Amino acid sequence: MPQVKTIDIDALTGRDLDAAVAEVVMGLKRVFSLDSNWIGNDGTVGQAVKEFKDLKEYSADERYVREVEAEIERRGLHYQYAAHLAMGFGIEAFGFTGKNFNNAAPLAGNLFALITATPTQRCRAALKAVMA
Repeated sequence: MPQVKTIDIDALTGRDLDAAVAEVVMGLKRVFSLDSNWIGNDGTVGQAVKEFKDLKEYSADERYVREVEAEIERRGLHYQYAAHLAMGFGIEAFGFTGKNFNNAAPLAGNLFALITATPTQRCRAALKAVMA
């Protein structure tokens, strides 16, 4: 039986996170290319590298993370995405149904955390939503 590779989404950063989002969320495929500037640990130069052509900086650029969120919406995963984004802030429930707005302060803080989430936080939530 083949082993399934698991990834620690919360440990992914930078270009590794971008690559995971490109592959898992956006459905992009890696291509082989020859990188003449690459030097391996054994001293080899210019090996074929499986990489993404023009990999976008999803985890660093607001414009590109919006494309990720559009894909989440297209897949109908907005609930899962919102839940994972909330869990990233330690928010277990973020609905407010009461009419006493004096009790809305916790909700306001929670909503502020969600709407100001960084592209990295949003990318991680998107990965978790797709992989759930």
